[in-house]
Amino acid sequence: MNNEHSYLQDQYTDIITLDQFYRICHISKRKAKWLLENKIVPCKDSGKKTRRFKIKLTDVIEYLKRLDAGEIDAILPVGIFSSKCKTPRQRKKIYVDWLCEYIHANGTEQLRQFYEKKHKKYPDLLTSKIISQMTGFSTSAVGNWIKGGHLKAFTGSVNRIPKIYLIDFLCSYYYIRIQNQTNIQKADALNFLDTVKTNKN
Repeated sequence: MNNEHSYLQDQYTDIITLDQFYRICHISKRKAKWLLENKIVPCKDSGKKTRRFKIKLTDVIEYLKRLDAGEIDAILPVGIFSSKCKTPRQRKKIYVDWLCEYIHANGTEQLRQFYEKKHKKYPDLLTSKIISQMTGFSTSAVGNWIKGGHLKAFTGSVNRIPKIYLIDFLCSYYYIRIQNQTNIQKADALNFLDTVKTNKN
């Protein structure tokens, strides 16, 4: 499936649970349950108290596409959910501002640990092509980051970037505030937000 949410297919099985559904969509469990019960997102409903719903990942991806297109807001009853964030641009502004405020108040140590854990499988010395796979940005974008001095690298016929330098860059305000963000970048920011919330609880 070639769309902007296809990265989810690398992270989840073909059939997911209610808990996975609301975490993927970054909505409350109550809202996720309502969407399933009202067939906004198709599912198999066993009626049991535990493991009640079985949801196809492809149906979740279709829901996210409709959400980004503004189709879901028209379906929801007015006032049933408290979210004031209506558009993808507004949703982006909220998590970008939150992440910048978090770093300003707490530093980058926890965010660094998040990225170190996520990218543990990658070698200590990276190429632009590998970084493109890690971030979802093109190799030309990576080259521009290097040329602009935002991402440190050993330059030559082939740029070599120490992973520690990449993590420095991923934790920078420049990277966080990039205007046209990839789905990998957005997912990382929101997953980090979930990590912080879980640690607080």
